[in-house]
Amino acid sequence: MLLTAVILAGAFSSEDIKVEATSSTWQQIQKEQEEKNNLQNQLNEENDNLENLKGEQNSLKGQLNNLNGQLTEVSNNLSDLEQQIADKEQEIADTQASLEEAKATEAWQYECMVIRVRDMYERNETSYINALLNAQSFDKLLNAADFFERIAAYDQKKLQEFEENRKLIEEEEARLQAEKTELDSLKMAAEAEKSKVSGLISQTSNSIAEYAGDISEAEQRALAYE
Repeated sequence: MLLTAVILAGAFSSEDIKVEATSSTWQQIQKEQEEKNNLQNQLNEENDNLENLKGEQNSLKGQLNNLNGQLTEVSNNLSDLEQQIADKEQEIADTQASLEEAKATEAWQYECMVIRVRDMYERNETSYINALLNAQSFDKLLNAADFFERIAAYDQKKLQEFEENRKLIEEEEARLQAEKTELDSLKMAAEAEKSKVSGLISQTSNSIAEYAGDISEAEQRALAYE
């Protein structure tokens, strides 16, 4: 009986050890499974984060392409405005030269009229009176008077024409100056827009580079989780 009891006691002790060992192994398996699940969850989160980063980067690349297109358009517009301004400045220079010439012609015509009038009424006053008094008929008298009047009228007409021409050139110069002022304003706006777009391009390029670094780090973390 004693031997049987000892044998049974030994049997129970061995079974208890097996149960205890199995329990410990199971706990270890559960622990490792939990760690695996945690790592898998972190890997999934990292993969989602990686996809989001790539999506943001692709979106920025699309924005960068649009900005580059805008910069090209603004640069072309600016070049066109600069050419228009150069052409307008040449027009203004030509008009100013014409205006100076018109002023000189007007002054010359006025001087000629003054000299002719002075000669008529100062130097040739006697000849004028004699021409009127020595007219052999009333018709000749009228013709002589008409001759002097036509000279004065011609001078007055030419002076008026030159004056009107000068005014037209002055108006043309004012119009060209106003157009140039408008073009200068457009150029300033285009330069400001170009500077703004260039800044956005630089900022977007830097953001893309930052996302590239974040993506590289996320890929490395994902590989580590795997």
